[in-house]
Amino acid sequence: MALGKMALEHLEAELLLSKGGGIYYDGARVEANETEATLFIGLGGTGADMLIRIKNEVKRRMMLPQANGKILSDTPTNIGFLAIDTDKTVVKKSWGTASFDQFGAEFCSISVDDKQAIVTKWKSLAEANAEEAEWYDRIEAEAALPGAGGKRQIGRLLLFENIKTVKDRLERKIRGLISGGINKVNVIVVAGIAGGTGSGTFIDVAYLARSVLEGLAIPGRNIFGYIILPDVNLLNGGNADVLKRNGFAALKELDYWMSPSKYEQDDQFIQNYGGGVVVRSVTSRPFSFCHLLSAQDMDGKPLSYNKVISSMAENVFALIAGEADATSDSSGNSQMSQMYDNINEY
Repeated sequence: MALGKMALEHLEAELLLSKGGGIYYDGARVEANETEATLFIGLGGTGADMLIRIKNEVKRRMMLPQANGKILSDTPTNIGFLAIDTDKTVVKKSWGTASFDQFGAEFCSISVDDKQAIVTKWKSLAEANAEEAEWYDRIEAEAALPGAGGKRQIGRLLLFENIKTVKDRLERKIRGLISGGINKVNVIVVAGIAGGTGSGTFIDVAYLARSVLEGLAIPGRNIFGYIILPDVNLLNGGNADVLKRNGFAALKELDYWMSPSKYEQDDQFIQNYGGGVVVRSVTSRPFSFCHLLSAQDMDGKPLSYNKVISSMAENVFALIAGEADATSDSSGNSQMSQMYDNINEY
């Protein structure tokens, strides 16, 4: 009996490897790198899309904790996820076989009940020349728009308003990942820079994560950035002027903080967030390594939004997997992990 067009499309979608379909067996699963812990942080809506795809790769391809034949968790004990967003509905996202923990362990909301009141408060702080508000340009928020409303400053403002919560969540997540022989922690920040939340918070969150790792005195630490460029988000429509404007401003900031020798600036990243939270980074860039993902492949051919994000998830999986095969060295570290070590060495 022939299947209708819609039924065929549904079947194809269910079987797509990028959606967690296909046939897998336990013998094909690999161990996580046992000597390293990894925390994935997704910022904004695009960051959450990236995060849930990474979790899907981990859930379907890695050895999972189990006892008496029963799976205890959908992620290894040394791999964690945390989505940070101004939109509370992000926690409901799913992809393939993966979803975020519905008890909130993998989601940190930086939304507020009365956005206009918070903006008014910070405008007053800026007018009073308060140190924590000296960066704020006193723009108005559009209360009717969800989240940051596509404005970078509002995204950053909401992070400032919730900074103690975010810092505490980062510390708890990292402490929960380091046990046994763990002597190195990778924090991987994934975000889009065309919207308000990811674009407005990605530099701060990278420095905040670095500060937390330094405070915990972890000897080995890397901060990775996987940044989706505006041309990828343009594939999904939206206000092109706003997306490009946010992306341009975010890239200028990224270039500045990642390239101290280029601009010969003496600036150190020192930010007072209020509430007793101050981050100082004397010599470090925000990211140890930063990757920019475009809507074109190496040959200039266009890629879809899903293809870009799914390819990123597969790439990151190769970094955290301790595969004992041709892609690994004698210690079980993946060749990708070794590549970064070699870059650091040189």
